[in-house]
Amino acid sequence: MNSKVLKYFLLTSILLTLVLYVFSSYFVIQLSKSLPFGLYIKKTVPKTIPIGALVLFEIPADTREIMVSRHWIPVYVKYYFMKPVAAKAGDHIIVDSSGVFINERYKGPVHQVDQQGLNLPMIIFNDILKKDTYFVLASSKNSFDSRYFGPIHKQSIINIVEPFLTF
Repeated sequence: MNSKVLKYFLLTSILLTLVLYVFSSYFVIQLSKSLPFGLYIKKTVPKTIPIGALVLFEIPADTREIMVSRHWIPVYVKYYFMKPVAAKAGDHIIVDSSGVFINERYKGPVHQVDQQGLNLPMIIFNDILKKDTYFVLASSKNSFDSRYFGPIHKQSIINIVEPFLTF
């Protein structure tokens, strides 16, 4: 490779890296089946997060281990969850083998096994959510959300996101 081509390659690589870095500061790509595919724009986390808001949050460590062991995500890539808030402080949540209930309203099933036939984590939860605690739940029947790993704390929420370009 001659020096002119090498310089061009290096400059292109640096520019592409810079563009991707800037892009990732404002947007997130959603690729799971639990929400529409596409680009979502990142917003700051408000003092109070409303029901229905899409939140981008860190995957709990034990949940991440399960996801890596089942090859749902690669071990060396930083992934986040994006899910809608279904309940917040003051809401009564019940999660058991009969399903998910929020304030006595049925919200969906809790599956025993994943699509690979492997046992899913089973939480039994019957409590009122505390301050700065949220229950995230997607409408997709196979969403891996709070019904399997429990409520999340506001500290783990990185951004609120809104659809920018979805498919």
